[in-house]
Order: sequence, then C-alpha cells, then structure tokens
Amino acid sequence: MTDSIKIIYVDDEDHSLDTFQYMIEKNTSGAILFKRYKRPDLFLEEWKQGELSFDLLFLDIEMFPLNGIQLLLEMKKINSTFNFDLVFLTAYDDFALDAFRHNAIDYLLKPLMIDDFLGCLEKWKHKKIQKIDPIQIELLRVLFDAPHKKPEQLAVPTMDGYEIIEIRKIIRCEAERNYSHIYLSDNSKSFLVSKNLKELENALTCNGFLRIHHSHLINPTHLKRVLKTDGGIVEMIDNTKIRISRNKNLILESIFNNISKI
Repeated sequence: MTDSIKIIYVDDEDHSLDTFQYMIEKNTSGAILFKRYKRPDLFLEEWKQGELSFDLLFLDIEMFPLNGIQLLLEMKKINSTFNFDLVFLTAYDDFALDAFRHNAIDYLLKPLMIDDFLGCLEKWKHKKIQKIDPIQIELLRVLFDAPHKKPEQLAVPTMDGYEIIEIRKIIRCEAERNYSHIYLSDNSKSFLVSKNLKELENALTCNGFLRIHHSHLINPTHLKRVLKTDGGIVEMIDNTKIRISRNKNLILESIFNNISKI
C-alpha cells in the first residue's frame, strides 16, 4: 500500500487493542496512521470536538459504558452523515452476523485473524467498503435491542419421557461413544442421555458452553481453576480436571472475556 490510511480502533479490551496494533505494525509497512481508544466515551468526546480525522473506524460491539451501536447513535446526534468508513469487530452469534449482512455492514470476527484484517484493508483500498447510512444504524439498534432470550431449561430424553434440567446447573457434559453424561451442580447428580456431544454442543453454545476437548463440553460459570500445566487444564467445581485440547488460545480468550483478571 502506498497511500497512508488513517485508522481508529475503539475496543475496551487491552488484548484486542494490542493484537490489532501488532498486526498493523508488522504487516503494513508503515502505511497506516493508527490511534486506539479503550474508552468509547473518550473517543466520542474527542470526535465531538472535531479533533479527529480518519478514514476507517474499527469498532467493537460489546463495550462499556457505551456499546458500538450506542456510540454510533450518539455520533449521529452530532452529525447525521459520516465522512469515514466503518468496520465492526464482533464475537457475536449468528443472529448478529445476519444483522450485519442484511444491512450491508462490514464486519470482522473476533479473535481477529491477520488474513481477514489485511483482506479488509485491501477491500477498503478498492473502495468496496461503503460509508454507513444513519438508517442502517437505527435498524441495527432495533435488532440488537430486541429480546433474544436464551433458553433456561433443557429437555433431556429418558426411558420414561423427558427430564427438565435448568441449564445454569449443568457443570459439564462428557461423551461416551454415541451417548453423553450430563453432570449437574445438584448433589453431583448426573444423567446419561442418548445424544452425542455434538448435539448437546449445538443446544448449549448459545448459553456460553465451550467444547474444550473432543469428549468434553463445559459451562464456564462452574469453573474453579485454570491451570497452566500440561498445556492448559481447567478444574470444575466438581473437582474434575479436563485438559484443553482444542483451540487453546481461543478457548482461554473466551473464558477470560467474562472473568475479571487482576
């Protein structure tokens, strides 16, 4: 790239900001002027004062004290037309991705991959990224504000019919051939069900469950410890220790996204 691109990235997660900056510094030959903001409210204040000039705004969706949609709505109150292009970064589910696609809004998935990032810059260079319209922002607000209630219970087939389980009480699921064990926090109660682990994964992913091993699906809210030994091990509240054998870095990032670290 020969022309300089002015980029701003707003994200309240340090590791995401660091990764983004590293990708720019190592892969763009100095052709990018970059500024980062951890607090969306501070970015908004500087933008309101007319102190910022940029070509591309990379914007995370889930932030505090303003999420990405709220931030754009606040910006729209000041100026109904934007003179920059926008790319969302999101770790959201398929519903959110459909919302972006249907509204012709560009996005990148988190955790960010270098090929996706460089491809996005090339797309911008050839002007295939379009400026967002205020109407699109309003449509996104309506979609994201709509209730998308996660199921609170799971109907588990038994010989007599179905056992209704509160999903929040599930500690983990473990595969046994074409069957699965479901372990609960109620007095170490468990069920053996005639469903394979993939079927349980499909049913429980929307509740935050993680497939950390070929044979194990866990509920991160019942984690007790994360250990560095043997390449990464999690210990659940029932004292079961499970080695992380799938996408270790992605699994750890998913776990710590919802846990404060000191």
